[in-house]
Amino acid sequence: NDDEKKEEEEEEEDKDEDEWSSSAEDDFDITPLLENFEQIAKLGAKFWRHAGKRVHGKAQLRTVKVSFDGGTAGWTLSWGAGSRAIKLKDVWYVAWGLYTPTLLARKERLNELKCFSIVGHSEKQVLDLEAYTKTDAKLWVRGLRQLLGQSDENADKLAEMNVARLMQYAKKQAQHAQQIKEKQLRVVKLQQDLFVMTVEAVYKELEEQRIWQIDDTVKVMFDAASLYQHVLKEDVPWRKWQWYVREKITNYLRENGMVLQQQQQQPHVHSVVADGAGLGHGGGVGSASHCDDAVSAWLLYYKLEMYETPLRQKSGLETLDDLQQLDEASLAKIADEVDMALLHRNHFMTACADLKSGAYPPVEMKEMSEVEQWLQHYKLGKYAPALKENAFNTVRVVQNMNEAEITQLADECAMGVLHKKKFVSACLELKQRLKSADKHQKKNSKDCLLM
Repeated sequence: NDDEKKEEEEEEEDKDEDEWSSSAEDDFDITPLLENFEQIAKLGAKFWRHAGKRVHGKAQLRTVKVSFDGGTAGWTLSWGAGSRAIKLKDVWYVAWGLYTPTLLARKERLNELKCFSIVGHSEKQVLDLEAYTKTDAKLWVRGLRQLLGQSDENADKLAEMNVARLMQYAKKQAQHAQQIKEKQLRVVKLQQDLFVMTVEAVYKELEEQRIWQIDDTVKVMFDAASLYQHVLKEDVPWRKWQWYVREKITNYLRENGMVLQQQQQQPHVHSVVADGAGLGHGGGVGSASHCDDAVSAWLLYYKLEMYETPLRQKSGLETLDDLQQLDEASLAKIADEVDMALLHRNHFMTACADLKSGAYPPVEMKEMSEVEQWLQHYKLGKYAPALKENAFNTVRVVQNMNEAEITQLADECAMGVLHKKKFVSACLELKQRLKSADKHQKKNSKDCLLM
């Protein structure tokens, strides 16, 4: 009880003190100060500036001053550096109290006699200020009105008349900002949906190739949500999303030995293209593998390599001659048999037509060296001359190189960061496939001797 009584007494004392202070301010005569207001305004004073939509946001402490350079037309009121200024000739009126959207939104915690607003002819030109004391606010309101040659009665009338206009403008601005925000959210949502579709497409493609061990652990580790954050952080353009996602997943699978080596894919397309086998221009890994190599190279050229295994296993494709002898209906049946996607099906029919007409292989492929063909597949063709200077004349060179040596070779060829990463990954993959192809060829040779 004693404590409560003490608190009540303290509150009464504070209340009496506030009333005395308020009364003292009301009785304070500012006339002498108004006579020297130009000097006061020139020196400036500290005020709290209220701005923005956050009602409970912290006000900014600003020094407000008036520059009297260049005659009355050049008089300028400023509240900071740069564009934080307004010519006095552009000020319409000075309102004392809560007559703007910003101050009205904060009316529950502001003392109207400490607040004033400097309003320009444009709705955008509004400076809302809060003084430390009512006397400071009164002095600057009366002083600025004096500089503008504006009476208190006229200024108060303008403030009351214009408040509705300012509120309407603030409402329109808020609606416009909300529309922009909603539009941005729609764009972000669309972008996120597109990325999810990209990730799903990459997983589908990798699963169709049937050489990757993709389990639930991999899908959780490389899910769309986490990959999307990496894409944003690394600022990957949307055109490179698919390549980026594929590289992330396949690099992890390679590093952790999660690659299946299928016998049907051992004379793989990379070694095939590199040696020029099956394209009808000589040299290669041996006649025993020319048929398989030609099919692989053809599928790679038309970006249909993911269907190599089902075409061989389900449809029994062994040589390109098998396709040349079929009509369009039979080719369409093969596409259905291996469950080709619509766009892949169209590419397959085009590829078969080019094969029959002689448009495949193209002239540029015939004229390319083995290294150039291999590099072209990874869009690294521009490094062919530099690699040639470093004695990289055949892709089989990688069989005798380790990862550190391959990385050093990429540095010597001045490859960019992403190009180097792609080149090293391609070399390691090629090295593994060449090893498997050689092992498969030795087995076939042994079988022939036994026969």
